[in-house]
Amino acid sequence: MFQAGEVDYLVATDAIGMGLNMDLDHVAFARLGKFDGRGPRQLSAAEIAQIAGRAGRHMSNGTFGATADQGPLDPELVAAVEEHRFDPLTRLSWRNTRLQFRSVGALLRSLDERPSGPGLVQTRDADDHRALQLLSRHAEVTSLATHPGAVRLLWRSAKSLISAR
Repeated sequence: MFQAGEVDYLVATDAIGMGLNMDLDHVAFARLGKFDGRGPRQLSAAEIAQIAGRAGRHMSNGTFGATADQGPLDPELVAAVEEHRFDPLTRLSWRNTRLQFRSVGALLRSLDERPSGPGLVQTRDADDHRALQLLSRHAEVTSLATHPGAVRLLWRSAKSLISAR
């Protein structure tokens, strides 16, 4: 509706920074914090730049700022975003992609595998991993997952439970 000109404003969460490409002229931050799955934290300059970068994506220079409730943005933060000055990455979250489907236990062990490369840190248990852990505690579930195809189905089911939320 916004893109079609039917509404004048678009209100979105910080997820807008994950690739929404629309004709936005200005991004106004109502908050510079977020809940990251563990607790509240401030957005980094790089995250703010990613979100603010939605403005002007299509052909014009966009602007960014904050709502009155948020107050003025720190000038150092604004300069960092405008000049693309961000803290260097020192580590990357990693999750094993070579999953083993021989059994539920083998799948859980492969999800628990630690990274071997420098600068890689094991990602905290994702929701689908936790769902599988919970499902694996039920004998009636694990008694059905007796071959690789059934374990794959259980894994897809755990992932589907999470995405359906």
